[in-house]
Amino acid sequence: MSLRNDCLEPYLPILRHIEYSNEDFNNPTQYIADKPLDTGLLFLRSTVNDFKTLLQYDSMFPGMTPYYNHFCQNRFGKNDFLTVPDRQMESFKIIVESGNENILVHQNEVPSLLSGDRVVVIGGPFAGVEGIVMKYKHQKRVFVELQGVGRYATAYVPGAWIRRIEDA
Repeated sequence: MSLRNDCLEPYLPILRHIEYSNEDFNNPTQYIADKPLDTGLLFLRSTVNDFKTLLQYDSMFPGMTPYYNHFCQNRFGKNDFLTVPDRQMESFKIIVESGNENILVHQNEVPSLLSGDRVVVIGGPFAGVEGIVMKYKHQKRVFVELQGVGRYATAYVPGAWIRRIEDA
């Protein structure tokens, strides 16, 4: 099994904007800064088979995790990789690469959850489950603890379906 580089087309969305240095408070220096649109987000245009092959090279790409489409399942009851149609991706690239500093970024809010955070699941088959976030096999899961019995984990729950419970 080999990886064909000519079949992999990466895209890292970078926003260019003006920032000011804080070195001289009375006379800040203006400079152009490039920052990723979203840390940890890299798009890859490829065939499904080439992408599956790439995932087998995990030692070369530590921490690489594919996004899955959690809103629909294939005929085997599994979530396929999240794909973006070509026309949507081209439109997205035009906006990002326009250089316009007034671009608004509105993403589905996915909370940054830490182990031990109290949460409630707000969507999917586990909607209504309250518990705490813990890692299990490198994935954050929602655990429910039954006092004196044990802890029970949900299957994977997309971050968009989880809300942190604020302390009262």
